Amino acid sequence: MRVIDQNSRLSYLQQRLNYAYKHFSDPLNISENVPVWPQDSIFSISHQEESPDIFQHYLNSQGSELLINNIKIVERRKYGINIDSANILVSNGALHGLSLILRTFKFSKVLCQKPVFASIPELMKNAGYFVEYFDLKDDIDKIERLILSGKHDFIYLNIPNNPMGDLCSAEKFDSILKLAESYNIKILLDMVYDAYIEDENYLKFLFHNFIDLKNVYIVNSVSKAYGAPGLRVGWIISNPKNIQYLQCFLEKECICVSASSQALAVYFLQNGNKILVDRVKEGRKNINNYFHGQKAIILNNPLGGVCFLADFDTSNIEEFIDFMLLEYKVVLASSSNYVGLDKNNVFRIPMGHSEDILYEAFERIFDGATRWIGSQNRIVA
Repeated sequence: MRVIDQNSRLSYLQQRLNYAYKHFSDPLNISENVPVWPQDSIFSISHQEESPDIFQHYLNSQGSELLINNIKIVERRKYGINIDSANILVSNGALHGLSLILRTFKFSKVLCQKPVFASIPELMKNAGYFVEYFDLKDDIDKIERLILSGKHDFIYLNIPNNPMGDLCSAEKFDSILKLAESYNIKILLDMVYDAYIEDENYLKFLFHNFIDLKNVYIVNSVSKAYGAPGLRVGWIISNPKNIQYLQCFLEKECICVSASSQALAVYFLQNGNKILVDRVKEGRKNINNYFHGQKAIILNNPLGGVCFLADFDTSNIEEFIDFMLLEYKVVLASSSNYVGLDKNNVFRIPMGHSEDILYEAFERIFDGATRWIGSQNRIVA
């Protein structure tokens, strides 16, 4: 039996989530790339201190003054760059921010880093762009040749990369910025996983020569960094002229981002995310320990981000992922979530769960993998 329908317009992951919550009362969902707050440590979040009229009025379409001020403080500290309130626009999550930028400018071509979350190039194509791909492993001369041959309008970078966890060297980052400036190309910096980088000095070193935001758009959110995807709060950082231009489009399509969500986002930014960052570090260590010494499933070695990619030697990873759901109630995200992976027989293992959840998941995964290998060997025989 198969769970996914290849003719459905829903992603394979969404189809599996729909199936899991329809058929099981207790599915073990480790498909999401969102670190999970420990139940005994998540701070109390309420609107009791907020004025009731937070629900009765639209906010400024740029975003609440309090939230923008907190974003400014956090991002200044993190990147070491000089930004002010006029450099920030609050969006309905990072994907909305990316979509808003892409739809606002009537350009034609994007040079997109791969591998990449599949929704990103879909956004680009839906906005009318032709998408060409490059890899951070490519030397800068090859990237320049791609730029010259394609006459691109945007370059999309995801740091750290989802799902590989790869980082762009400061030298290559500087070179890409110089190329963009030389050829008048706008840079889209997707930084939604930048809270989870092993080298704590990396971001400031990356941005040490960073001065001008004229052709640069930095996108981030509370979804991954603060474990709060349900709020749908993100932001764009660029120069004030760009922000004003984007604000006009945001106002026309949604007036503003939810006032209550913005108020909650303030709580997260003020309380910080150290607990989540520590949980991801602990999860990284535990997962490496669980997988040490076994040969059926091989993990990559990410330098950042919140997940491992697990390489499982099977001819059809989608059948195996369906098998794990049907037989073990485990929801996993497969390589179908991405475009441009070197291998298609991989699935994602998120680091940001409790040790108990991870241990239970791996017990089921290892048992399922053993059964799957045995069944495939019998078929071959």
